[in-house]
Amino acid sequence: LRLTHESQSLSTSDLEAILAIESRVAHPIARSIVSHYAGRSNLTLPQVSELTLLPGRGVRARVQNHVYEIVSCENANLKADLSPAYSSALVIWVDLLRDGEKLTTLGFEDEVRAETTSILTQLKNWGHRLWILSG
Repeated sequence: LRLTHESQSLSTSDLEAILAIESRVAHPIARSIVSHYAGRSNLTLPQVSELTLLPGRGVRARVQNHVYEIVSCENANLKADLSPAYSSALVIWVDLLRDGEKLTTLGFEDEVRAETTSILTQLKNWGHRLWILSG
């Protein structure tokens, strides 16, 4: 899972806050965000308080005088507009919010392995019903 799209650049203070939050979370999206921005120098991570995991949705926390949320993108139109450019991969869209206002939308690609289609076809041919669980 790797971060490949940022709809709008974050200010340094917002980026520091997001990294401070996500560095405390074990979710693959959090790890991808931290990894993507790890090379930036001169960042100082502020204190995080009131960290709350939002099952199936994301995370919320207070940093300084702001409440930040890193949550699943709810904008179906945005996802539809952006997703065709990433047709070879599964794309996950995440909104970053500060005090309820959207700062940016991030896109993460998760490449489908080459052998996946043939394995799923073989399982179907054997009579198995398939579901994909994600998250």
